[in-house]
Amino acid sequence: MDNHGIVGTVVDNSGSPINNVQVAICHQDQSCSNPEVTRTNTAGSYFIGCCGDGEFVLVWANKDKVVAFWEEKQNVTIPPGINTRARADFQLPADLFTPVATLLLIFATVNTNQFEATLSWSMTTTVSTRVDAYGGGTGVSFSVTSGVTQSGSGSTHDDPTINAQIVQRGVVVHGIFWKTDPSHPASVYVSAARDYYNIINTQADYMPNPPPTGGTQVFCPKKNTCAVSKNDAATFALRLEWQVSVTISVLGVGFSAKLASFLIEGSIGVERTMTISLKNLTSKTHAYIWYLEGDAILHVWQVS
Repeated sequence: MDNHGIVGTVVDNSGSPINNVQVAICHQDQSCSNPEVTRTNTAGSYFIGCCGDGEFVLVWANKDKVVAFWEEKQNVTIPPGINTRARADFQLPADLFTPVATLLLIFATVNTNQFEATLSWSMTTTVSTRVDAYGGGTGVSFSVTSGVTQSGSGSTHDDPTINAQIVQRGVVVHGIFWKTDPSHPASVYVSAARDYYNIINTQADYMPNPPPTGGTQVFCPKKNTCAVSKNDAATFALRLEWQVSVTISVLGVGFSAKLASFLIEGSIGVERTMTISLKNLTSKTHAYIWYLEGDAILHVWQVS
């Protein structure tokens, strides 16, 4: 039985195995149009039986179209002899997330034994981000444009730890390594980019107490639901990110590369609605103070 082939493991940057990664033998077809394919098991291991004595082949590991890890290519040679195997190990870093800006923040500080808090929001934004990718003389530039309505909510009824709805917008960059030996990347380039929205729902309020002026006190009767809502349209000038440097470790060998330049083209227009709804669960009246900080951050403190 001919056991010529390629054997190896696929792990992430922390060394944990990655299951169900597609590993392809492309022979000398760089486009990998007709590969011999297998997948890693739960231990991150794989084996592909293939190839001739001393054949020089291209091996490509990727997570198909599920964008979560960078892809990696490397060239290996099957050793001459009977039942010989080459080894091709892969370490795939996670896709690179660069937060571009925080668009909306909502905070709530309440006694969840007395109030049930629901934080909801809706936001329409228009923003463009450019990703200029290069490395080893190759790469693709992308313009990622967002003009969509996002909405969400969180409630202490479902999760007592929720006290915030912080919506962050960013860009995720996905790319490919090409290695000529097991340790040293020969080329790194970006192959895709996409918008990303991250919602943080547990965040300690950096204002532990209401300000001396500017807040509004509300008395919420027993068993009643009281709400405060903010509707507005605004333009946020966001910070720019130029030539973002990242450090990536491949098989324990670290290197730095300027993989992408992020540019916010102008400012961002936002139409939004923010609502904090407080349901008094007790048989007595309680009071809270709400405060809109800088027309952007809605705070609530229970005061009795």
